[in-house]
Amino acid sequence: APYLEHAATYETMEEIDLLFVSGYNPLELVAAKGTTYYLFHVPARVIYSVFNIFGIYSYSILLFSMKIPALFCDVVIFYVLYELTFAVTKDKNKSLSIGLIYFFNPYVIIFLVQGHADQLVSMFILLSFLFLIREKISYSAISLSLATFVIFFPIFLLPCFLVYLWRLGRNKLSKFLGIFTVSFGILIIPYLSFFIPVYQSSPSAFLTLVGNWIGYGAGGPTHLPFMPDYSDFTWNFTGFLAKMNIWPFVDNIFGYSSLLILLSIVLVFTMKRILSSPLETSQMISLLNRFAIIMFALIIVCFPLAQGHYLTWVLPLLLLESIVFCSFPLYYVHAIWVSSVVMDPFIGFNWGWWFENSFGYWGTLNIVKGKWRPALNNRDLKSVLSVLIGLYYVLVIIMCSRPQKTITSNNTSNKQVV
Repeated sequence: APYLEHAATYETMEEIDLLFVSGYNPLELVAAKGTTYYLFHVPARVIYSVFNIFGIYSYSILLFSMKIPALFCDVVIFYVLYELTFAVTKDKNKSLSIGLIYFFNPYVIIFLVQGHADQLVSMFILLSFLFLIREKISYSAISLSLATFVIFFPIFLLPCFLVYLWRLGRNKLSKFLGIFTVSFGILIIPYLSFFIPVYQSSPSAFLTLVGNWIGYGAGGPTHLPFMPDYSDFTWNFTGFLAKMNIWPFVDNIFGYSSLLILLSIVLVFTMKRILSSPLETSQMISLLNRFAIIMFALIIVCFPLAQGHYLTWVLPLLLLESIVFCSFPLYYVHAIWVSSVVMDPFIGFNWGWWFENSFGYWGTLNIVKGKWRPALNNRDLKSVLSVLIGLYYVLVIIMCSRPQKTITSNNTSNKQVV
């Protein structure tokens, strides 16, 4: 990791330089960056600054510091997966195995060394689940608000939490909602210094900016300043549909509006299930986890501009639902991450450039690249993998929409609820 540079790592370093060196507000350039940017990436950059005080300016140390947030997230996710699994199954071996399956997953390792920190989303969501079942209401509310400020979509989990807490007691509901509101208000302060002047100068520009901030900027072609080649989009059905010349006829089906409609429908059914289900730990965790899975799967399927690292939002949730709650076979999860790894970095030989800034341009890699890319980097293979990924996400959505399974502890078997 200290010697590998990826576009994600460089982008993060560039934004921090804008903050510290040029004095710009990074939100002006990357409106979708959440407040967690300040809480995690900036402190990681400070670590490198401490070395600078002693005259050490190693580029490898800088690269590694940018990957500390992702490594921190993976360690916490390992712990939370263990605790959640043990809370449901009382099986230490299964609890340990699910943590190890996640932590040593090749996909997780690859995107860690690339410098992506999208694990922040799943980490805070899982923490909110864990604190909720332990009745640490304040910590659960803060965790959910932090997840919301990595990307905005976890806000859709809030009604599910509130319905569950309403069943537990109105005092807990009031406490959660109050803490969430205060935490949300504190986290939004960095945006206000930018959003307020924009609104004062142009309300329409403000609405456009907020729209991109909450996500619809990635929703479809009408929101882009250019017309991309959609056949290059390889993380859902977009590339395949474009390659078959079908995309112009279906592009309006995909996007932010469709996602909101589908999410609203799923949210209503999930809330009804929470109201009607027994107040058992396993069932409540599964209901919340299922909704989070469906939410992220819909984002990946519906948004034409979905990217490979979006899987980090949902991978630990998928493992939890498959291994602990048996909602779908584990090979579904393996098929998704294996296809993603094959797609990127190996098909395009992208990993051949990860070493350049640390070691210079390798002649051997240049020779391998010349043989590798023409053989594997073709749209037909990518289209097949993208359809496979999309189909597995659709299957996961269907499986998570079915009736729950009853999970009993002490290594007893799972029984289908009738």
